[in-house]
Amino acid sequence: MTAARLAAIAATAGMLSACYHGPGTNSPVVDRAYPPGVLSASPAPAPTGLYAARFFGAYNCCWMQKSATFQTTVARGARAIRVMVSLPPQALPYDTRPEAVDVRVAGAPARTFRGLRSGIFALDVPLAPRASGAVTVRVDAAYTAPVPGTPFERSLQIRGVHTL
Repeated sequence: MTAARLAAIAATAGMLSACYHGPGTNSPVVDRAYPPGVLSASPAPAPTGLYAARFFGAYNCCWMQKSATFQTTVARGARAIRVMVSLPPQALPYDTRPEAVDVRVAGAPARTFRGLRSGIFALDVPLAPRASGAVTVRVDAAYTAPVPGTPFERSLQIRGVHTL
């Protein structure tokens, strides 16, 4: 196993355990009802298309509609943004119909990830030189399915966002 693969597994494990921390853990910048790295408190605009843990419970944290838009903070000198996504096997038939995901950062052209099947994936998108501060991220999925017992639809889970 390569060092890069081990690092991705370690980052994934941390993000999977960090989606929801319970009441009273909100900061002025990051709302723990959303995945790590997603800005949701003022002055950042509220995320759209992303179901927060407080609406459907921690188990359902961070399901995305067909599209989601949110802001994240880019550290000075970062080269890329990593969006960690989960495609649980019980949600959609990813193994018979692989998912395709477009990720756009700060209005740049989309980076497309195709052939995603059930599992956890690191979607890395290069940043423009000298990018820093709050940037807008848009994630578009190819497929959705109904959320049982609700009028909502979901596509995949966003588990965390950070810079590389």
